[in-house]
Amino acid sequence: VYVTEGAARPGRNAAARDVVLSHGKLEVSRIRAIRDVTYELGPDVHTVSFARRPTPILLIPPLMARPYVYDLRPEHSMVRTLRNAGFDVFVVDFGVPGREDEEVRLDDYVLDWVPRAVDAVLSASGASGLTLGGNCMGGIFCLTHVGTHRDERVRNIVTIGAPVNFRKMRAAQRVRRGQEAHV
Repeated sequence: VYVTEGAARPGRNAAARDVVLSHGKLEVSRIRAIRDVTYELGPDVHTVSFARRPTPILLIPPLMARPYVYDLRPEHSMVRTLRNAGFDVFVVDFGVPGREDEEVRLDDYVLDWVPRAVDAVLSASGASGLTLGGNCMGGIFCLTHVGTHRDERVRNIVTIGAPVNFRKMRAAQRVRRGQEAHV
C-alpha cells in the first residue's frame, strides 16, 4: 500500500483540449482558451476579458512521459498557467511506447513528428510563428528541430532540464561570450 494523498492522478482534472493532429501515435492537442466572462454584481453587468498573445506555444514532453506532466492538477498546471496568461497552448503526445515501436528512431521524432506538430500548430492557430517548449528529451527535440530544419517560424525555444552540454558546443560558447562582452 502506498499513500496517494495529494498525488496527481493521470488524466484527472485535465484542462479542456481539442485534438488538432492525429498521425499514428502522434497527437497534438490545443488547450481550450478561456473566453471572456460576463457576470452580474448587484444592478451592474461586468465583463472580464482575457489577454490574447500572438505567439502560440507547443510543449513537447520527455520521451516515455505522458503529456499530462504539464497538467498535473488545476493548481499545479503549466498549461493552465500559460493559458491563463493569454497564450495559445498546444501539447504533443507521442503515445505509449509498445513493441510496434521497436524500429522508431530519434530521426523519426526530429525529421517527421516534430515538424508535423509545428505545422499543425501554425495551421490551427493561424500564427506565422511559435514558441517551442520542451522538458528533458523534449527540449532536445526542440533544439534539434531548429538546428536541422533551420525553421525560422520558431520564435523562441524554452527547455527545462534538457541534457545539453553548452561547454562542448562551440557556437553556443561564442554566443555566450558575445553576451558577456555586452554586460
